[in-house]
Amino acid sequence: MQSEITRTRVIKVLFVAVLALLALSVLLVSRGPSANTNHLFDDMPEGDIFTSSPSPGQAGQEIPWYILPEGSYVPPYGDWAAQSWRYAADATVDLPLSSATLFFTAQGAGLTGTLNIQNDGSRGADVARVQVRMYYTAARLADAAKVLREQPAAGNNGIGIKTPNRTSQNEHMFFDVRVHLPRGTAQDPQRISNLEADLPNFAHILGDLADGVHFNRISLTGANNYISSKSLLADIAHIRTSNAAIEGHYIANSILSLNTDNGHVKTDVTLTNAGSRASTLDLRASNGQVTSTISLLSTSQDSTGGVFEVKARTSNGGIALSFPEAPLDSVQHVEAQSSIGDATVQMHKTFEGTFSLSQSFPAPVIQYDNRASDPAGTGRERNVGYQRDGSGAFVGRTTWGQPARGKGMGNVNVQTSIGNTKLIL
Repeated sequence: MQSEITRTRVIKVLFVAVLALLALSVLLVSRGPSANTNHLFDDMPEGDIFTSSPSPGQAGQEIPWYILPEGSYVPPYGDWAAQSWRYAADATVDLPLSSATLFFTAQGAGLTGTLNIQNDGSRGADVARVQVRMYYTAARLADAAKVLREQPAAGNNGIGIKTPNRTSQNEHMFFDVRVHLPRGTAQDPQRISNLEADLPNFAHILGDLADGVHFNRISLTGANNYISSKSLLADIAHIRTSNAAIEGHYIANSILSLNTDNGHVKTDVTLTNAGSRASTLDLRASNGQVTSTISLLSTSQDSTGGVFEVKARTSNGGIALSFPEAPLDSVQHVEAQSSIGDATVQMHKTFEGTFSLSQSFPAPVIQYDNRASDPAGTGRERNVGYQRDGSGAFVGRTTWGQPARGKGMGNVNVQTSIGNTKLIL
């Protein structure tokens, strides 16, 4: 009798213990992983692949991190920063070049890095290889930061970098994103339908992409970091950042916009046009200088004609535009406007049309060479005339010989509120 009572008590104790263990496991799962994850990789062999679990509701396919052995990499900003960037990890993904849109995004706290696009991929490949290296200061960030391959719509392929919305003061991440595009030839370039990047706090570095890569459309949006291009060829290109500069060589067949706030624009631009619709260039800055050398080219059979519209605007900075090349019989519309700063425009000799210059004080400056030879080589004489209008602006007109009836004419408008204006014809 006593043994039966004892056995019953033991069974009850075991039953209660099992229930307690079940309750404890449910509690732990509901609370998620422990906040004390600073030593997450202490027991993990270096060089292993570590795949973290996607967060609930997170879209996209997570790309596994490959944890690099300590000391096997050079951290950003050089060896002197090795003590800060104690960890590094790699992730790699291939994106099909047939995509309607290739895109790159980043969201979260503690984000900074570079997007580096080069034309050094395997010739003839049908994918863009994307390599992401993350340098980070705390081991737990390899679990918290994710690289996702995303396809929000059919034909759109890209990667999204996701980091926690909050990080501690000593937790930092630097993402080095490298895109390797296969290079075609000048006669048969690698075509990219559309590429979009929205990467705040990332520098954007473009290699010599015009050598064998042609973008139908490209849009780069940054913030708090610069954008530079060795050469970019696109039909339509929109480049924008803030609190940093835009520099480099850009070639556009239709539309090119280069805009920054609290930074300067310093570019070498080639704008082409076939004559049916105007090709446009928009240069904008604030609290910075706009400096650009702009070559206007016609793609017509005889390389003449074309319609071009160029606008440059800034505040608290000067403007300096020069046109070393421009087609014969082309229509050139140029506007340069600053609020505080000098504005200087040097047109090509082929320019024909009206012009105006305005400033507060003193008088604008107009320079031209009466002995300049006819760019068409037909011996036409140059006619330049101007006068001051009722508002104090200088307005005038320049032509070669007597323009034919109905010939399209351009115009140049240079103005500043505080500063000097200068037009060189």
